[in-house]
Amino acid sequence: NIIKNAIPVLAKVGINQIPEEYADLIVIPSETDADYWQTELRPLIKAALSLLSTGILNLEENEKIEDVISELSDEKIEELAMYLSQSNILKDSLNNVIDKLVSAEVDEDGNVIKEGLLGDIVVKGFNSSSEWTEEEICSIFKGLSVILKAGIIDSEDYIQTLSGLNDETIETLASSLSNSKFIKQNLSEILKMLLEEMNTGENEFTIQVLEEDEWTELELSCIFNAFREIAKSGLLS
Repeated sequence: NIIKNAIPVLAKVGINQIPEEYADLIVIPSETDADYWQTELRPLIKAALSLLSTGILNLEENEKIEDVISELSDEKIEELAMYLSQSNILKDSLNNVIDKLVSAEVDEDGNVIKEGLLGDIVVKGFNSSSEWTEEEICSIFKGLSVILKAGIIDSEDYIQTLSGLNDETIETLASSLSNSKFIKQNLSEILKMLLEEMNTGENEFTIQVLEEDEWTELELSCIFNAFREIAKSGLLS
């Protein structure tokens, strides 16, 4: 009983090992008992260790989080997704954590103070923690990894970047992005931002807002292929 009753204290001590800016985002239920923590402790610790091993939460000096995420292996992403999805506390907190990692920081008037991983976009999270499944978390990190690795978001020359995409990268982008409900519900804003950042000369383009289930792998593959061919043609130069 002594050990069992000590579990909540151990769990909270473990959470406090996470950097403060992220530990403050963890939602701990106000009323829990030892039985709750007995079930929760193992996946919570495993997830925390997995996260820390990636370096995402404890960046070295001059290290960028986008570089860390872009270099995550599929095996590490799958391990991370498995443990994160098993912890109720972390699933309840993932909206906060993903928002911190990905979204732009804005003031009360909506002006961007600091860009996030996806530029000046403020992402839409999930309404229910049950939507943070292992498959969804895996798809998000794989999607972010391939976006960042392709250099699409922070490119200084979007035309050159798009024209240089190869077939394998386009298919990986289409597959990864279409598998994530979270990414699909933010895709219209992501593509809109890309168009706004591109130097299109006198040409004007608009993105039609699609329903979440319309962002299929085929749709995305066609879009990226079209972007690539337009960029190669020189029409946007």
